[in-house]
Amino acid sequence: MMLTEFVRGESYELATDANVDPGARHLHLMIFPFDQFGRHDAVPTGFELPNGKQQPFLHIMYPGVSAEGSMPTFDGQLPDGIQQAGQVPALDPPPEDEPYRQSPWWPYLSAHVDDDDPRDVLGGPLAVQGEQEQGSVNWVLPGKRELDPTIFGTADDPQGTEKPAMLVGAPAPAREPAPDGGQRTKPATPFSDKAEQVQGSVNMTLIDATATDAATTDDRIDFEATFTAPDGAEYRVVIDKAASHGTFIPTGGGVITNFIQHGVTGWGTRLMPTEYDDAALYGAATIFRDGERIAKGRPAHVMVTEFVRGESYELVTDDNVEPGARHLHLMIFPFDRLGNHDAVPTGFELPNGEQQPFLHIMYPGFEWTATGALP
Repeated sequence: MMLTEFVRGESYELATDANVDPGARHLHLMIFPFDQFGRHDAVPTGFELPNGKQQPFLHIMYPGVSAEGSMPTFDGQLPDGIQQAGQVPALDPPPEDEPYRQSPWWPYLSAHVDDDDPRDVLGGPLAVQGEQEQGSVNWVLPGKRELDPTIFGTADDPQGTEKPAMLVGAPAPAREPAPDGGQRTKPATPFSDKAEQVQGSVNMTLIDATATDAATTDDRIDFEATFTAPDGAEYRVVIDKAASHGTFIPTGGGVITNFIQHGVTGWGTRLMPTEYDDAALYGAATIFRDGERIAKGRPAHVMVTEFVRGESYELVTDDNVEPGARHLHLMIFPFDRLGNHDAVPTGFELPNGEQQPFLHIMYPGFEWTATGALP
């Protein structure tokens, strides 16, 4: 059963993603013609179809259902400055050939970018506050990502090939044979097994109030992280503007809580393993290096997830995700908001003489509390 946006047209046809109506709701009741293991098992409905066979499932739609959630104990008082921070400005109409239009998410997102009255989070808002005091963090270096065959298939039967490359999937031109006989990415990525231990801290307050992507949002972000580079330079990243909608993937209004992302979901890059997110944000970051501002308005993603690193800090596959541990990821993408390549001017020089074009910092000691709707 699910309570969703309205997905039927004027003649009750099931809509395509681009025709979803974010301003209306209906409830779906579905009894599947399968057992719990996915084997065919017809529902004995007793309803005879014109061909003389019984309908093997039930799918009932309730257009008049209404829903309310319990109000939270959160009193609406936010840290200084967070209510004034606002959101990432809406995009001007972009060219038709922008890379994000290759994303399978774009038809759905296109139905939401002009919605000026999005739904609230059911039972929300939810407030998340957390920090890691100065201590050990990990600076992820560029490297090739081994492709999990569960997500990406094989060379003969490729899966997860969606574009834009790296932001969503791994198309064939972005792959090469791996030494073990599998596949890996051809270019270096931010999702490697290589990292340097450095020092850093983070402080974060999030408000998850708006449920879906839209032209406006009530989500709020107050995020500040510090960390050193392997060369000793000191960085500070500030995020105080929520991305009300995405282009190549959803942002859920800028702050999202309690969901599964990446990997098999296709929500975010498939190069990360499938992982449960307690909380995540999409926003615009300002970056400082040794006290000097080096970038402003950079697309940023932060998430608090299950632990996805192994004993040697390798990025694991889905079957090795650790559900009993958590860490925080800070990612500043080497892309702009439309999916075009746009290196982050990190100032950190790699052994090949080039600058690292992204920031991916992992905080293993992050702790947080959440205030939400109570029964």
